[in-house]
Amino acid sequence: MSGTKLRLNNCAKTFPNGTQALLPTDVTVEPGEILGLLGPSGCGKTTMLRIMAGLEMPNEGSQVYFDEEDVTHIPIEKRSVGMVFQSYALFPNMSVRENVGYGLKVKGVPNKERKTRVDEVLAFCRLEGLAERSITQLSGGQRQRVALARAVAPKPRVLLLDEPLSALDAALRDVLRDELAAILRDLSMTAIFVTHDQSEAMAIADTIAVMNAGQIEQRDTPESLYRAPKTAFVATFVGGANRLEGRFNGEVLNLPGGTVPLSFSEQVPEHIFVRQEDVKLVDEANAKIYGTVSGRIFLGTHYKLTLCGVCADPFSITVPGTDAPKIGARVGLHIPQHSLIQF
Repeated sequence: MSGTKLRLNNCAKTFPNGTQALLPTDVTVEPGEILGLLGPSGCGKTTMLRIMAGLEMPNEGSQVYFDEEDVTHIPIEKRSVGMVFQSYALFPNMSVRENVGYGLKVKGVPNKERKTRVDEVLAFCRLEGLAERSITQLSGGQRQRVALARAVAPKPRVLLLDEPLSALDAALRDVLRDELAAILRDLSMTAIFVTHDQSEAMAIADTIAVMNAGQIEQRDTPESLYRAPKTAFVATFVGGANRLEGRFNGEVLNLPGGTVPLSFSEQVPEHIFVRQEDVKLVDEANAKIYGTVSGRIFLGTHYKLTLCGVCADPFSITVPGTDAPKIGARVGLHIPQHSLIQF
C-alpha cells in the first residue's frame, strides 16, 4: 500500500460547554509514517484522532488535508479512513471472513474481487486458518488482528487506531504490540494511533507526539524524547525521570540529601532531571548524597526503590539484580554528572 500525507492546519476543538479539548495545532504526517499520540487522559489525543477521522468537526478556521485534498468537511464514510477502535466493534453474528470483507461489501466491490482481497488480508494478518470461525470463538489477540484486517481491507488512505491494545491483558499486550508494529511497517500505510502507554508508543511509532492540556509538548523520535526531553512534562511522563530541585552554590546543586556537581556553559538550567536507572547505589562512605528507602517493589528483572530525604519529593531509582536494600535502610547514592538532563 502507498501512504497518504496527512496535515492538520491550525486545528482546534472547543466543545459547547467551553472546554478547549484541543488548542490550535499544526501536524504533518508523511506518507507511510507511523505517528503515536501519547499522553494522559484528557490531553486531547483522542479528540485529534477523531478530527482526523471526520468523527469530530473542528473549530472554524481549522483545516484537515489528505495529500492536497481538503477533507475538513467530508464525513468519515467518504474520507477513506480505516479505524481500529478500543473495543474492536466486530460483528459477533458474522464469521472472520465476513467481518474482514464487510467494508468491501458496503463499497459494492464484486464478490470475486472481494474474496481475493479478503484472502490477501487474512494471509497478511496470519488469520487464514480462522476465516470461517465466529468472532465469539476467538481470543482477544485474534480479535485484535481481525479488527486490523477489517480496517485495511478497503485500502484506506489513512489508518487510525484508538488505544488498539488496551483491552488485552498485560502479557498478551506485549506480544501483540510487537506484532502490530511489524504489520504496520509491512503495510507502508500512513498510520496514527492513540495510546497512554509509553512502551507501546516507543515500540510501534516512528515519531511520537507527547500531548498535555490540549497541545503537543514535543514531537520527536522515541530515542530523542527519552534522551533529550524539551519540557518538564515530557521528562517526567516519558521514562519517569526524577526532578532535582535545590539551591545552587557555584557549580554544585544542594539538595536535602546532599550535593550534586553540575556543569553548564552559560545559563543556569531551569530544570534538572535524572532517570531512575542512572542513579547508582554506592557505599555510604563514598557518597555525596543520601536517602532512606521508603518503598520497595520487586519487578522480576529489577527492584524499584522509593527514597525519601533525597529531594523534597519522593525519589525513585531502579536496582538491577536479585536483592535490594530493605525499607528503612539508609543508602548512599551516586548521580553521574553526564546523566543529568538539563534545560
